[in-house]
Amino acid sequence: MVSRTNFELNCIVGLPGSRWRGEAFAVEPFQLPAGYLARLAGPSEAISSNGSKPRHPMYYAQVWSKELADTPGLTITQVAEREGFARKRLNSILRLLRFPSDVQSTLSSLSDPDEIDFYRERRLRHLIYLGEKEQRAGFAKLRQRWAAQSQRSKSK
Repeated sequence: MVSRTNFELNCIVGLPGSRWRGEAFAVEPFQLPAGYLARLAGPSEAISSNGSKPRHPMYYAQVWSKELADTPGLTITQVAEREGFARKRLNSILRLLRFPSDVQSTLSSLSDPDEIDFYRERRLRHLIYLGEKEQRAGFAKLRQRWAAQSQRSKSK
């Protein structure tokens, strides 16, 4: 949404959907704090301003799980508020920890942004509730799809 101000400046205002319970915010021409846009992007899409590599949500699930286990009194709600997520969203990321350890280590070690996007949490969601054997088989199929897709994109 673009509106005019009394100062002859164009002002772009963001209006988040009601399900996020966010407030309207000015996008332009105002300065944003350092790292603000990276925090809005979320963990799977964020590349921080200090040049660190992008991470898969599995990495963050492991970090948050360890933090919750090591810090007495820390709740999922507190972590969600600190990270700028809804509690429900943080829970869905933490559910990735239901995968076998080999799948977890594969996902948390991903660093290619395209590959991270391919193995996004939403695509893995249907595998979470399966048994360990079915999870491994489903993940193996996804790996084959990724290999085929990356080969096609390299040949173009």
